[in-house]
Amino acid sequence: MISIQVDNTRSSSLAEVALRLGALPTDIPKAVVRALDAGSQILIGMAKRDPKRFKGKGPFPVGQHRLGRVSQNLWRGLFSAAPSKGGTPGSYLLSFGSTARTSKGVNYFAVHEFGAKGTAKVAAFTHPNLFGRGPAKIGAHNRKFNFPARAPMRTHLQQHADKVLRQSVEDELESLVDSLTT
Repeated sequence: MISIQVDNTRSSSLAEVALRLGALPTDIPKAVVRALDAGSQILIGMAKRDPKRFKGKGPFPVGQHRLGRVSQNLWRGLFSAAPSKGGTPGSYLLSFGSTARTSKGVNYFAVHEFGAKGTAKVAAFTHPNLFGRGPAKIGAHNRKFNFPARAPMRTHLQQHADKVLRQSVEDELESLVDSLTT
């Protein structure tokens, strides 16, 4: 519940405040979306600066939920999408990811965040010095791979999202209430 105190000594008349109160049903959801968007940008910035998640030279043990930086493409490409409406009234969906892709177009972030297992086709190539014997032609073949889910972003969000998003929403709603009385 939001309680608003109207001070008669201010320049706003009671009629102006009443008109502003009528806009609250549309203003509050907009304020929440602005707050969630701002909060998710803060979370991305925190993740980029967090030495426990996306910094250092790996590979790190899976249990540390870390992903070292090699090319910095994943780290530079981290983003959060604008909040969208969730499946239930009053709920919102926040999406995080990275624009980084491998040369074959694979979403590098998703592979390390959620894990991947499968088979990849390897084209024929010439190895420059196979077993110290000089150049050797390697035929096309399949290679199995298994990337464990390291979940650096999910772990970061589990640790920080509640506090950051809650503070962002509180600040935005407080600003909205202040605008009613000025």
